[in-house]
Amino acid sequence: MSIKISTTFFYIFGIITTIISFQFIEIMNSSIGTFFKNSLSKRIVDKRPIILWGHPRSLSSAFERAFRQRSREFYVLHEPFCQEFTERKQQLK
Repeated sequence: MSIKISTTFFYIFGIITTIISFQFIEIMNSSIGTFFKNSLSKRIVDKRPIILWGHPRSLSSAFERAFRQRSREFYVLHEPFCQEFTERKQQLK
């Protein structure tokens, strides 16, 4: 019973999320959306780095992709210490 409820919930949640996403895309493609995009990008003046650290199994996460899609506002450096970590691990063996 609970499995059926949870799968139904996620199915409905997925449909609602898709509808909201398409409506958001339509708004952002309209002239009002262009105005908001331009005014928001002009207001971004804070250049402090944001460091997001995740566990090793989150190499291709959707959260990172969201930042990569906004390449005008963010510079994403994926796994900057991954190579050093694996080399050090090999040296220890």
